[in-house]
Amino acid sequence: MEPQLHCEVIRSQTLTDVQPSILRPEYKLVNELCRAYEPLRQAFFKRGLNPDFVVADSWCSPEYLPSDRICWAALYYHDPSEDFLPYARPLDGLSMRVSLTKKAVVFYDDSRFDDFPIPTSDTQSKLYPPEKQRKDMKPIMVTQPEGPSFRVERDTHVYWQKWSMQVGFTGREGLVLSGICYEGRPIMHRLSMVEMVVPYGDTRAPQTWKNAFDAGEDGLGYNANSLVLGCDCLGLIHYFDGHIVDEAGEPYTITRAICMHEEDASIGWKHTDWRTNTPHVARSRRLVVSFICTIANYEYGFYFHFYLNGNIEVDVKLTGVLNTGAMSLEDLAAGGRKYGTRLNRNLYAAVHQHFFVARMDFAVDGVRNNVYEWNVAVEDYDDTENNPFTNGFYYEQNLLKSESEAKRHPCADTSRFWQVGNPNVKNSIGSMVSYRFHPQTTIRPYANLDRAVFLKRAKFLQHQLWVTPWQQFERYPAGDFPNQSQIVGGLPAWTAQNRSLVEEDLVVWHVFGVTHLPRPEEWPIMPAEHCGFKLTPFGFFDHSPAMDVPNIRHKSHYTTNSAGQITPKVPGSCCGGASKASSQVVQEVDGMDSETDASSTGDDDSSCCPRLPRPPGDRRRLGMGSKTPPDGRECRSDSGATDDLHHAALSKLTMSTIPEDTA
Repeated sequence: MEPQLHCEVIRSQTLTDVQPSILRPEYKLVNELCRAYEPLRQAFFKRGLNPDFVVADSWCSPEYLPSDRICWAALYYHDPSEDFLPYARPLDGLSMRVSLTKKAVVFYDDSRFDDFPIPTSDTQSKLYPPEKQRKDMKPIMVTQPEGPSFRVERDTHVYWQKWSMQVGFTGREGLVLSGICYEGRPIMHRLSMVEMVVPYGDTRAPQTWKNAFDAGEDGLGYNANSLVLGCDCLGLIHYFDGHIVDEAGEPYTITRAICMHEEDASIGWKHTDWRTNTPHVARSRRLVVSFICTIANYEYGFYFHFYLNGNIEVDVKLTGVLNTGAMSLEDLAAGGRKYGTRLNRNLYAAVHQHFFVARMDFAVDGVRNNVYEWNVAVEDYDDTENNPFTNGFYYEQNLLKSESEAKRHPCADTSRFWQVGNPNVKNSIGSMVSYRFHPQTTIRPYANLDRAVFLKRAKFLQHQLWVTPWQQFERYPAGDFPNQSQIVGGLPAWTAQNRSLVEEDLVVWHVFGVTHLPRPEEWPIMPAEHCGFKLTPFGFFDHSPAMDVPNIRHKSHYTTNSAGQITPKVPGSCCGGASKASSQVVQEVDGMDSETDASSTGDDDSSCCPRLPRPPGDRRRLGMGSKTPPDGRECRSDSGATDDLHHAALSKLTMSTIPEDTA
């Protein structure tokens, strides 16, 4: 039954001299207006080109006042019968501006069109046909025969391994996580990506006009993908739909906008006692909540990871297609262009940057939090009394008391990190409960933010850390309406008040990203580049919260010999010694039978941990049975068939001489 929704208007406000983001129908409108513009069509006919092959990407134009809704068009030539990517054939030397208000082209210039030869279509700009793709990749099947360890209640409330949170979605931010708690203890009220700025470093048009605010001008959520099982998401998946409103205020749904699954995360902890040669090891796993959006040529994947040990990790994956430009005749004579990387004879990709802004509304065991900065201090080498061996160093902690003090940058020289803590709550050691914030990238804008027309509204890029006291309407670092904005709003304006940050409800804003000099190996579709940051508990717990993770040897893991033949490993504990198991495993590989006595494996799971029971003959205990969790939770598996779960040879795998009562 469809839920009954009650809607009412809570607040209404009419704004002037601002422009919202580009709306979905407007992308198509710009393309149609450019293609139908008669001066452009005549210019193409003169050159023997088909104007119906023109495609346009819409870019916002902050050089125009917001009284008229203007965008400029980046043009490409795309012959569907020959070309795989429009971006392989940019049409530089053409300049067009479109009024979305008037639904008309308001500026056109083709005076330099002849200076930029149109790149030709080539095989390097296309996908490999199936016959040329690799033939030696064996399948990796991810299965959870007993279902996932998470549960979802009331559609959006997630519970997983002591973590709890609520999953939401907005047109501007995309995925939003709220009420993030561990064992019911609050850590963060809200976590999301609130802006993304991509300035290009080339000084020539049209590259110099490319300075996108992809959240504020386009909308990460509005451009979210409907994710595909087994491709975008691998494993036992729970999907959330994204519910947003369109340009007319009507609701619509992006199906499968958010993917959630858990995955193995390598070793969680391990120690081997060298005296007894006894290993103790537990594997880690993580809950992954993610979405992917396509903004014109680029794809951005936003992945939020939650670990058993209390860590939180944000990983952004950049992929898609490089934004390209055509080499001019002058560039060709000079042998290239210094502002980018040549991809083929007439094609290059300009150097650029990707800035992301994460907004973290902290509530570490309550809302009265502080932010501290930690830097390594080195003892004086000449202090022979306190530092006789010149090896002394330690960390110094500094409270950031005001907004002006909290405008900070990472510093590798002092191994800097920041701490968000609650001074009113102590752990059993007597230390303040807190989380530590680790920046993992260092980035700064190279444009002059005071003089660059396109980037005056991006002065929040001047610092990688900002901290503000929570205010309801302080949500986006460039303000609510960055499109065509002529003012410096958002973080620079708010923090000019220099408000107190001592024991306040604090919002931490982190600017991170990559400076991207393209490589030929990133063409035609870019292998995923990563950037992000990490949060780790720092006195939030009394000891490691992952010590209760069972050290179980996973069932469906096998070794192979040099010929690629599979040898099954009998499940047990990850604590070592000599095995006392008496069961035998019979396997038929490539028509040959082989017997392996499990007692010869050298694995004793009785020395330090209870021994796991051996699986009975039921093949479902090897991950080959029903995929439906016993409690009926809504989950989807990417494993369509279960009989050949890991390898063709496993379809012949049988278990023998295992008593049924050991299950």
